[in-house]
Amino acid sequence: MTLDERLNRAEEAFLDREKALKRMSKLYKTYYKKMDEYSSNTLKLEGDISYLTWCCHDNGELVINNDGFLRTPILDVMSEENRETTNMHNHDFIEIGYIYKGTFKQQIVDKIYEFKQGEFFLIDYNTIHNDYLIGYDNFVVFFRLSSSLFDSVFLNNIDESNLKKFLITTLNGNKNFNQFVKFTLRDNITIINDIVAKLLDELDVKATGWNYIVKGLLIRLLNILIYSYKDQLSTFSKNQFNKLLFQQISQYISENYSTITLNELINKFHYNVDYYNRLIKRNCGLTYTQYVRKIRLEKAKELLVETKLPIEQISLLIGYENKGYFYSIFKKYEGITPKNYRTNRC
Repeated sequence: MTLDERLNRAEEAFLDREKALKRMSKLYKTYYKKMDEYSSNTLKLEGDISYLTWCCHDNGELVINNDGFLRTPILDVMSEENRETTNMHNHDFIEIGYIYKGTFKQQIVDKIYEFKQGEFFLIDYNTIHNDYLIGYDNFVVFFRLSSSLFDSVFLNNIDESNLKKFLITTLNGNKNFNQFVKFTLRDNITIINDIVAKLLDELDVKATGWNYIVKGLLIRLLNILIYSYKDQLSTFSKNQFNKLLFQQISQYISENYSTITLNELINKFHYNVDYYNRLIKRNCGLTYTQYVRKIRLEKAKELLVETKLPIEQISLLIGYENKGYFYSIFKKYEGITPKNYRTNRC
């Protein structure tokens, strides 16, 4: 199947949403749940290689097809929520992206990248990033590659280059940074689409010997990237990753301070309790409990000065149902009662 044919199938799902949804099977329901996890923290790969095709309209609607798991293009849960981007997430695999049509935009750690038609990118495993939905009309092919795919035979067939250095460094687990490579087309290469289409077909059918054919096609593809594309290698330290993650968590707490719980954070970002305490302590010197209390009290002070709301109502708004407890902690940490704070400030 050509890439144009795959694109047309995805477009058909946009045109007839009802028909596409009726095609859902038990497999689809399982996959739908998996795609909901796409908006969480870490995507995991089963096996050595898989693919995902992504067809996005500029209104944020998205059709995704995944590795022959479901032959019919599906509507992803993210399109229903009309969100501007996917959530920040990372992978336990190396990802190769190919922009077959349109423009594709990502935030990778703390930098924004825009990719044009015909360009490729490689993202190191455990590199936090998100994908833009609103305002971008595109068709992108993603290949997910496990570290076990890159044996000595594979690497020996990749010519010396920044790409080979990327792979060797990535496969070394004892590193304090993550990598990303953008490939910009230097020469007019028409064979690329054929190679990508053949890779997708082999991964769909998985006929006898498919894994050897896929490895050969990947080696050919990567060597074309070496000689026919200009590469731009970027590295990101783990400190950058932690800083960005803290910003994401801090923003979420600030937006949900009145009801936030540790379990909610765990379900949203998928880290354990100790990790949140360490991350927040490292960035602002407070535990999770202290940090939430600080945000709530700051909001209480703002409401006391800028509104005429009763103090009991302010207590409820910031997440304290017991007015007496609110008075107690406010006086303990601000050195004054809420009533006197309002009187003095006003």
